[in-house]
Parts: sequence; C-alpha cells; structure tokens
Amino acid sequence: MSERIISAVSGDQHVPVQAPEWDYANGQKVAFTAIAAASAVINSPLVRLISTQDCFYTVGDNPTAANAAGSAPLSQMQNWAETITTGQKISVISNGVDGDLFIVPAKTEGGA
Repeated sequence: MSERIISAVSGDQHVPVQAPEWDYANGQKVAFTAIAAASAVINSPLVRLISTQDCFYTVGDNPTAANAAGSAPLSQMQNWAETITTGQKISVISNGVDGDLFIVPAKTEGGA
C-alpha cells in the first residue's frame, strides 16, 4: 500500500493545490550549531521545515549537513515543504548563528 498525504484541495477555479494537514503533535525540534545535528527518524513522506536561523540541511538514512554541495540552504523563518522517503532523517548545521529547526510531518492515511 502506498502512502498518501491527507489533504484538502484548495485554490482558485483554474488550478487546485494540495494543502497538507500538518501533524504538529508529532513534530521535532532539532537544535543546531556549527556541528551537524540529526533528527530522529521521520515517519512521513512530506515535512514542513521552519528554522529560527539561517542553516543548511540534508536528508538521508544517516545524513550529515554541511555548508557545501549536497546540503540545501534554508533561510531563517521560511516555511519550506520537503518530500522525503519515510524512515529518513534530516541533518542540519548552522550558517554562523546557532538555532533550532522545527520539523513538522504531514499526516498520512492510517496514521495518528
């Protein structure tokens, strides 16, 4: 059985847009510094990322973020939706100022 995101359809009369239902109760907060920190395993194929400071992140089974190719920049207080493979983790590292990365999974059918 494939996973499907529970979502509402919204948008104007021409282009419907998927609007995920976010699972704030099962979100994670990852404190980051100049040393990469990783989240716990994420059990959703879609996450919302919000960082309190500019940072770099990467996704994988055992990821290590860096200020280099292979990691993506994330601006402070930007809401970003990222698709991942269920069971992966997100690693994050500072871009000069320590902060926190909030990772909010989307709800999936049959989930909590």
